[in-house]
Amino acid sequence: MTEQVTEAEYRSRLMDGMAAAVAEKGYAETTIADIVRLARVSKRTFYQHFASKEECLLALYTAATDQLIEVIRRAIEGAHDMHSRVRCAHRAYLQRIKEHPLLMRTLFIEILAAGSRGLQVRRAANQRFADLLRATGADQQYDSPQKRHITPALAMAIVGGINELILQAMESNQIERLLEIEEPATALLEAVLARPIADD
Repeated sequence: MTEQVTEAEYRSRLMDGMAAAVAEKGYAETTIADIVRLARVSKRTFYQHFASKEECLLALYTAATDQLIEVIRRAIEGAHDMHSRVRCAHRAYLQRIKEHPLLMRTLFIEILAAGSRGLQVRRAANQRFADLLRATGADQQYDSPQKRHITPALAMAIVGGINELILQAMESNQIERLLEIEEPATALLEAVLARPIADD
């Protein structure tokens, strides 16, 4: 059991080292030497866990996505209607990004430097957020047979739109204003849900 915990800690330190190195130098300029220096481990330890710096970045992205999903799930547990669930989900998502700006900038922007594999894990992450969004909007205490559910395409469009607003805030160095996105994001989702099915 001790060995397993130690290995998990090494892996976590390497991903932290990757995040710090990429935030400092960008993915293209980051070397494995940078990562192990910041993680305070040897290159041998790095290669025991990852085959390349790309693999380390992808693992970091996936781990950060897992954490974001869990933060959102916890945030909506106590909400009993769709409006509260949607607002809590958006607030938790944006607050997490605001609290970890360097990491999130790395993940939102630098993941694209990982090529096709980076796009693949990014697409998979967006799909997970879209699925969670659909589940969040499916609160039976709010919905009725006359209200529209969120289709997979609509969910992905909403996730993409919110992420674009986040990218704009990052690129203009306005992370401190990130929570302002909550209002338009919530209004968009509620407008989608409120459209009568008869309008189709």
